[in-house]
Amino acid sequence: MISTALELLFPNRCVACLDWLDRSRRPFCGACQSSLIAAPPTTIEAIEAIEAIEAIDQVRSAFLYQGAIVAAIVGLKRQAWRAAPLARCIAPWAGCPQQLVIPVPLHWRRLRERGYNQGALLANRLSGSEVDHLALRRVRETVAQSSLSAPARRANVEGAFVADRERVVGRSVLLVDDVLTTGATVSACSTALRAAGAVRVDVLTIARTMP
Repeated sequence: MISTALELLFPNRCVACLDWLDRSRRPFCGACQSSLIAAPPTTIEAIEAIEAIEAIDQVRSAFLYQGAIVAAIVGLKRQAWRAAPLARCIAPWAGCPQQLVIPVPLHWRRLRERGYNQGALLANRLSGSEVDHLALRRVRETVAQSSLSAPARRANVEGAFVADRERVVGRSVLLVDDVLTTGATVSACSTALRAAGAVRVDVLTIARTMP
């Protein structure tokens, strides 16, 4: 409800710089759009350079994490209305409707502080998909990944997630998050999903960093 109300209040703002847009419902203004770099197709072997693991079958990202997309993703953590236009950016990479869409969960304390999970808002906007917000839980509170080195990130999220076997066994899963950096978080999530019986785990993010 809050997200919908904010969309009505900010219907024609650039999702990055907040400049006014026309009625075309483009997510970005011309200047911000020109700074975006589409993430090239990649293989899981290439993603291994940023600490992904065998539990992940495929990684898809719309952009490289530079230019205006950085401001858009940082803003998404503060303003829920940005989720709708950003979800339109990743919708073409959402995969088949048969996949179970699961957002990377926040710990309940972080969720209470922020008021929403940005990954969940993105997942909800992927039309035609089955979204399950209860299939994966963060059972241990972790410190912010942005302040840690790659090895520390892996240790920080190890064992932090648990998947519900009844909800994911035999399912193909699309794991949704805002940005992929070292891959530690989605790796931990994917490991939990595989342990619970998921037969495939793909990852979809708005952006990813370069190895």
